Amino acid sequence: MLIGIALTIELAVIALLKPYGGHLYDRVGEGKVIGLGILLSALGVLAIAFSTTYVLILTSIILFAIGVAFTTASVPPLISRIAGEKAHGTALGAMETIKDIGQALGPIVMGIMLTYISYSSTFIVVAMIISSAALLSVLLRRKALDRKTLS
Repeated sequence: MLIGIALTIELAVIALLKPYGGHLYDRVGEGKVIGLGILLSALGVLAIAFSTTYVLILTSIILFAIGVAFTTASVPPLISRIAGEKAHGTALGAMETIKDIGQALGPIVMGIMLTYISYSSTFIVVAMIISSAALLSVLLRRKALDRKTLS
């Protein structure tokens, strides 16, 4: 039951804050909102590794969910802008497929990791993966926007 409560809180935070993430995107631009979202997500996952009580785990999950809300509200408009009108649907379809694959494989990969390394180490590794993805996304975004500007 506690896991169900935690997942419900996570999804509720994401659902409630996505519109705010979109509003922030409109006001300050995707780079800052996506960067903040990925940072909060990584910190939330890292905090789970060191949480020793249910309240700390819930707090970490909320931090993660805030990051997810900001990121998932901001990435589709960025993808649309980079892809342009002619490839809008294709780009968003590809993005959603990648997201679905991650959501399907993530729990399996974490389950395998938990079999071989500790609980804390698993979440530390996931936080490192999220941080690496943040760096990669910054580099790819710059390259894509530069290419779009040159066309």
